[in-house]
Amino acid sequence: MILPRILDHDLHGSKNNERTPLWVEIPSSPDFLPCIVSSSRSGSFLISRKLTKEGKVRTGIFSHPQDSIDQLISPLFSKAYELSVLEDYKNRFTLAHDAFRYIQTCGESDTLPHCVLVPDSFSESKIRLIFGTNYENEKYANLAKIFRYSGDKVVFLSRPDYVGLYTAFMNSKGSLLLHNVKLGVAFLDNV
Repeated sequence: MILPRILDHDLHGSKNNERTPLWVEIPSSPDFLPCIVSSSRSGSFLISRKLTKEGKVRTGIFSHPQDSIDQLISPLFSKAYELSVLEDYKNRFTLAHDAFRYIQTCGESDTLPHCVLVPDSFSESKIRLIFGTNYENEKYANLAKIFRYSGDKVVFLSRPDYVGLYTAFMNSKGSLLLHNVKLGVAFLDNV
């Protein structure tokens, strides 16, 4: 599973007779708004622009088999890309080294990209074109984990706690939050 490796991960157990809530409220900072939250429907994500009175962001809890949770990575980052375009964030690039540098300079204390998501559909020759001929030996592979996923964009991610939170419940339910799309995520456009 990739998702628990790219987002901060929280596991909740429950008693047999305990019902799963409809949403989770997570303490947040106004600086992290707008953010991406899961809805109560699996695979559906929303842009949230407000906190509760208590300073928390509310995310929906959805049903999804834990062993196939990675299927949600593509729709999650598609919604993040949509937010980036809507808000005109400066986190979209045409060159890999620019995206890498953006994550490096936007993170706290010169954070390196934690991982890079690369579309499954990209051939090895296309990847070499994007990252350079020796990309396996370059900084991208040496400093960041490279994961293949079903999306259509190359995505650079900062460390998990700086990007978002995946809350898993023991009964095949979960909740997702991307709370720092502006500074913790960078996309490659037109590749």
